[in-house]
Amino acid sequence: MMKKKYIFLITLFYCIKVYGDRLVLTNGDIISGDILNISKDEVAIKTKYDKKIVVPFNLISELESQNSIILINNLNQNITVNNLKKLDNLIYLIIDEELVKIEKSKINSLSLEISSKKDKNLIKSSGNIGINYFQNSGNTNTKKFIGDFYNETSLNKHRLIINFKNNEASDNNLKTASNWDLNLKYDYIFGDTWYTFLNNSFEKDTFRDIDLRESYGVGLGNRNEELLNFKTTYELGLSNVKTKHNLANNKNFNAAIWLLNLEKSFSMFNLKFFHKNNGIQEINGNNQLIVKSNTGLKLPILRNIYLSYELQVDWEKKPSSNKKKTDRINYFTLGYEW
Repeated sequence: MMKKKYIFLITLFYCIKVYGDRLVLTNGDIISGDILNISKDEVAIKTKYDKKIVVPFNLISELESQNSIILINNLNQNITVNNLKKLDNLIYLIIDEELVKIEKSKINSLSLEISSKKDKNLIKSSGNIGINYFQNSGNTNTKKFIGDFYNETSLNKHRLIINFKNNEASDNNLKTASNWDLNLKYDYIFGDTWYTFLNNSFEKDTFRDIDLRESYGVGLGNRNEELLNFKTTYELGLSNVKTKHNLANNKNFNAAIWLLNLEKSFSMFNLKFFHKNNGIQEINGNNQLIVKSNTGLKLPILRNIYLSYELQVDWEKKPSSNKKKTDRINYFTLGYEW
């Protein structure tokens, strides 16, 4: 019942409409945020990390804005739109529900009109969903499913993050893996990169004898796009952790928690490297230590569609009775990001 409830929450979040401005680059990358200024030569945009980026206009293939984009052609006619697409030296516009193309050389100027009616309280959302499914039948009957969902929704200084992952596998109708985890987090942003957070996570893993692990935490975090040329997120906090086992005694302890996320883009094939690491260190009792890490590469293949490879490692200093300390799984995922 609990699992079905969380899947419903994920479906609800996935249905939230994505708001905000967006640039699609000629290499397929997408930059979301608030467009600050537009000209024939460049576009300035403020990202969700509060960083201003200036992009040369010739590197943009598509542009969408909540505000009005004003074009003045060589006949001094004003044309107002909210999005445009560019291919080579042609710019495509939708005017009165008709597709119109204009040569870039015939545009005298481009500008952005900040609407006084623009709602400053727009909800902005970004995230991704990925799936790995494998089935083999014949002399053996093997099934494997891995699903991963991430959504980040922000409103002014408030940010809500939901992340759900599910792994199910069987061999000749015998279960070989069955686990899921759900993380919910609220951030209150202050300053340029700092925030405080409240988080609530749930985990179940049949083969590690985790019937249900719950944690409730609070702490301080920072997001920085320029630390050592990585997009970096790090957090420190305190948490209460409760674990229900079937083969061992239940556990309840207080802990220090940390999180470190690193991401770096490479120009070759627009490849992205990512590493996510979070840990729980018990500060009373049995000195339990739990570490989870995800390391991989993401390759854009078509607009918002990507292919990724990921290595997931779960390590527990004091696992349940007769269970190994380390679980590893590596897999490919086909996904969609927004």
